[in-house]
Amino acid sequence: MRTTLAALALLALSSCGPDMPVIEATEASTSESSLPTIPFGEARLGGNLEISVNSVEERSAVGVYGMGPKLSPGETFVVVRYTLKNTSKKPIESFNLPGVELIDGQDQAYAEDSEAEMVEAIKNEDSSGALNPKVSAKKTAVWKLDKASFDKATWRLKVPLDQTLEARVDKVAKWPMDANAPRPLIFALK
Repeated sequence: MRTTLAALALLALSSCGPDMPVIEATEASTSESSLPTIPFGEARLGGNLEISVNSVEERSAVGVYGMGPKLSPGETFVVVRYTLKNTSKKPIESFNLPGVELIDGQDQAYAEDSEAEMVEAIKNEDSSGALNPKVSAKKTAVWKLDKASFDKATWRLKVPLDQTLEARVDKVAKWPMDANAPRPLIFALK
């Protein structure tokens, strides 16, 4: 029975064609909490980028003169400034640069506040566009969170490296689904 099911599964996958990505879950998949945490302020190579976290701040306002979105009672903005440096010999297009994810002690990722991030990036004169070889770009990420839940000591910053691969978007391996995909970098917040 198992042999028949396996044969049917292979037959179904073979009909996908050569251009269809096949992503398999592996039992050896790892969670973010099992990856080594890079100490705050240290730079690390990830693919063709050198990545460093420059600052992590809790704020009650963002943007020039605090003219960004407002908080409700019990909320805080977490503003992260980081630097990406192209270590390759070719430019990297902006859509191939990794973003960052804020994760708590249980590996739960939180959504960025795009409006707050935009006004803060303008204030900080963040770089945009392609990143040429040996050139750095400063970036800003902002999250609006429950103040009581955020803990700099246990939360971390995740830099997924999947999208930095030079491959078609539909062929990019996703960690941890594919054991061959690059593992993300995990940075401490303090």
